[in-house]
Amino acid sequence: MADEENAMVSHPVEENETPSDDEEKKPLEDFVTAEYRKQKEEGQLQPTDQLNEQRIDAFFERAISESRRMSEEVCKSERKMSDLHMELGAETFESWRNEHAAEVLVPVSDHQAEPLF
Repeated sequence: MADEENAMVSHPVEENETPSDDEEKKPLEDFVTAEYRKQKEEGQLQPTDQLNEQRIDAFFERAISESRRMSEEVCKSERKMSDLHMELGAETFESWRNEHAAEVLVPVSDHQAEPLF
């Protein structure tokens, strides 16, 4: 069964394993993988009428896949933001943030003077 679990994850996470310089850290994926294995070992993921081994494994695979996809999207977004900062300059972003804050934020003293109900 341990071989099956390792086969499901393209690069299994060992408890004392640390990522190499080439590998990026994946704390969410590592956490999910560790919890999945722990629950399997403790017998919390036992097959039932509505839940079989194949469905449990498929759910785990989808969760890991979605986590990876979201991580890639975050990296892509951060790269785009970094490129924009380089292209337009930090001062431009600072002025946009200040303009936005002035339009949407209510000063605390004004907000406290208004009744809530």
